[in-house]
Amino acid sequence: MPRRQTPEQVDALFARQRAGDTLGVRIHLALAMGACFFAGWPTTYLEWAPLPVLICFLVRMTGQHAILEPLIFDRVLQLLVAWGAWVGLSVIWSEGRSNVEVGSHAWLNDVQSLRFLPLAVILWPVMDRRNWLIGALLAGIICGQFSQLIHFITIVSHGNWTPYHRMPGRISGWWDPVVGGDVLCAGLGLWLGAAIFAAETRTRWIATLGTLATLACIALTGTRGAWIGAALLLLIAGALGLWLVRPRQRVLWPWACSLVASGLIAAAGGYVILQSGSKTHRPDIAARLHQGIDEVRGAFGPNGYQS
Repeated sequence: MPRRQTPEQVDALFARQRAGDTLGVRIHLALAMGACFFAGWPTTYLEWAPLPVLICFLVRMTGQHAILEPLIFDRVLQLLVAWGAWVGLSVIWSEGRSNVEVGSHAWLNDVQSLRFLPLAVILWPVMDRRNWLIGALLAGIICGQFSQLIHFITIVSHGNWTPYHRMPGRISGWWDPVVGGDVLCAGLGLWLGAAIFAAETRTRWIATLGTLATLACIALTGTRGAWIGAALLLLIAGALGLWLVRPRQRVLWPWACSLVASGLIAAAGGYVILQSGSKTHRPDIAARLHQGIDEVRGAFGPNGYQS
């Protein structure tokens, strides 16, 4: 039976792993960093990059499986398992739903996101090097943001020299707009964590700049779900920071700058897009907002949840 262990005991397990399989840990970490890095790339890279680290994990755990015991009590894994159960509930809703549009196996579409759940276990053996994993993840997301910058320059310069062909008003670089919104919200959470909770002032301000850039990129995707998620994440992170961090001024300045600057960036970016390119951009951008308002009203009024 798994046993709850103290942090010292968990550290001892990781130390024993490093001492007994030095080369394996290095290979595992390198492959894990690759999987994290390509999580910020187009979906094909995201799908295939975890495969090498999965193979490494299966080989290494034949002799290092003891390292997995504390994972059962890890809060992150517990939350992910709860999330998986929540997603699994959608199978009840889709059971028996069959038509030409969704096919006879609609439930597969509802639970396909669960295929990423095993990553929490596969990355665990090198979680004591999580600073490297987080750095790789942020680096991959930043690459995606540079693709958005190239896409944005193409739009405002009336060029056609990039392979990114999106609907008007959707500037998401190499991501599909909805995928980009998902990835960028994850990046926003990483930047916000450092901006609010980091001990060093320099780190907090660098993270604040990263937060501002990510908010601007989320706005450019035109993904309304990401807009809502980012707004909620700002409020939740700020509230947690004000509750947990002392002195509160350490939280207030980066958080307030993020809120104010994100509004200015969104306004400036919207103005530039509206004033550039074809006039067909204008109704599409405005329609994203108005359509969202109408859908929310429809959900609260005539119970229209299809969107």
